Amino acid sequence: MVYPDCNTTCPSEISEMRTVGFKLGPNKGHPSLESNIHKALAVLGEFGPIDDKQLRNMHINMGYYCCLSHAHARLVDEAMKEYEWPPGGVPIRFSRAMCNEDRPDGRTSVILLLDQESNAALLDIQEEIEELAISSGVKLTLRRRNQQDFHMTLGTAYYHAYRFVDAIEAINREMPAQVWNLENVRVFSPCSTTAPNKEFKCLGKTHLPEPLV
Repeated sequence: MVYPDCNTTCPSEISEMRTVGFKLGPNKGHPSLESNIHKALAVLGEFGPIDDKQLRNMHINMGYYCCLSHAHARLVDEAMKEYEWPPGGVPIRFSRAMCNEDRPDGRTSVILLLDQESNAALLDIQEEIEELAISSGVKLTLRRRNQQDFHMTLGTAYYHAYRFVDAIEAINREMPAQVWNLENVRVFSPCSTTAPNKEFKCLGKTHLPEPLV
């Protein structure tokens, strides 16, 4: 089985993919960010039909755990809980938009990347969490450092029906980095019960999507 976001084939008996992330909106205390996403979707809509459902689920995925057995999923859960997250959270800033082909059928996302410093900070944390999981016996088929950089999805479309090159040029011209970073955004442990951007239960959502051909 091949899963989006994991880019690997899993044996049929090991078929769990998990995601852990941060909820940024709507109504999570980031009005400027939310307003900018509305503006970005208006710009993106000029270049073809684009799915805007991300507006109802503004988030950044911290980890994609691919091809986990149920037992290993529980060990990853324990590693997430064990890791000591910075008490004040991690400040993040955004940089630029780009597109990423998600599936062989041409479904492609317009994503907003974190800047290098923010990406490095989250990757360092994720590496430590993965090392905790590995030390407890988990076999990770794909490390986060070998996956896509940290980002927030703005919208999705099909490559044959959307002018991605023009759209990316327009969005980066009209909405440069300083526009996206008008307010302070911090992310906290997904395991926290009080964090303002808590989205998932600690280990996150289990996905058992249809295999991609």
